[in-house]
Amino acid sequence: MRGFRALAVAVVAAARHRPTSRVADREASVLFVRRRVAALDVQRHTSELGQGVTTVEQTVLGLAARTELGGLSY
Repeated sequence: MRGFRALAVAVVAAARHRPTSRVADREASVLFVRRRVAALDVQRHTSELGQGVTTVEQTVLGLAARTELGGLSY
């Protein structure tokens, strides 16, 4: 059985292009991907980071369609 590992990469949908950001307090980055945000299947969730989280299904479909996101190879 394969183990899991932390990736330290967050992929965030954004309405316009934004540069990749580095997280200040750890070795991690946030990759912004241009998407039609209004067309995403979103569940409302509020946290200190903001509002809105895509459903599990939307996330899986998005990552499967773009396996190159985050600089990872499968």
